[in-house]
Amino acid sequence: MQSEHRKPRWISWLLLGFLLLLIIRALSAEPTPDAPREAPASQKTTKEPPASVVEKPKEKNTPTIRDYPEVQKLVDIDRWRRTINPAEAGEMRVGSRKQGDGESAECGDDVIVDIRGILPDGSAVEIPELPTMPASFRLGESTLDKKWTQIVLGMREGGIRDVSLPHYMIDPSVERKDALRTVQLYVELADRLPDPSITEPAAMSQTRTEGGGQTVACGQTAEVRLTIWREGEPSDTIEAELQLGARELLYGLDRAIAGMQMDEKRSVLIPASYAVRDEGSALDEKILSLIPTGQTTIVDVELIGYTENKSTASTQ
Repeated sequence: MQSEHRKPRWISWLLLGFLLLLIIRALSAEPTPDAPREAPASQKTTKEPPASVVEKPKEKNTPTIRDYPEVQKLVDIDRWRRTINPAEAGEMRVGSRKQGDGESAECGDDVIVDIRGILPDGSAVEIPELPTMPASFRLGESTLDKKWTQIVLGMREGGIRDVSLPHYMIDPSVERKDALRTVQLYVELADRLPDPSITEPAAMSQTRTEGGGQTVACGQTAEVRLTIWREGEPSDTIEAELQLGARELLYGLDRAIAGMQMDEKRSVLIPASYAVRDEGSALDEKILSLIPTGQTTIVDVELIGYTENKSTASTQ
């Protein structure tokens, strides 16, 4: 009987060791690129999109002259750019485009104006002092910069004026050194609002003694010597400081004093409807009691002082 042929035992051990080696290598091998190992949740990061894909915020559209057809008809932007003079960029210049045919606006009048401002690139300019258009204010009003009174004073209803001035004069946040940032304003006097009770001509004045120097302007404070006439004779004489346009003493008196020169003397006839004042006047009660309201009054006025005129405007 033949004995069964058997493999040597060492071969079996060799095969078993080789198999274990393959298993160990398979477990320790790095993942292949096409099958990446998923990172734990705590290590996950959000991948930022490329810069070219990031959505940029939409820019706010800036109003331009095309948004104001009524202004576009008046101005030739290209011509205006060519005429800007850097030497005059720090001044305010006022010119007349249309005269108008109504009553002229005088010191102390309440007016309604429509103002549009543009820069050389055609973009619109906001006016912080007058945010709503059309705007209404009183000529000589202390709460507004005096330039607005100066621009409108003397305009007739329906008239239009061109005004060139540096941007800082409208918006204080703009640096003054940016002289070429000139703003062009188009100012239309839409309406003049006198007191409905006024049916007489305005105050009439006659110069008795010529003065000299600069004139006192509406909105400034004038120091005056007043002689009030009673029963055809000069009577009481008083001195007072009046802000012209504020109607502190008499409405008609403000209109008559505006434009006087130092040491000039005028005789003023104030009709009853212009012999009115605003309530709450800051003047001394004694002065107020000497100047009657609601009746025709004759006053001799002498200008003995006034605040310095800080205006930089030149009228063409």
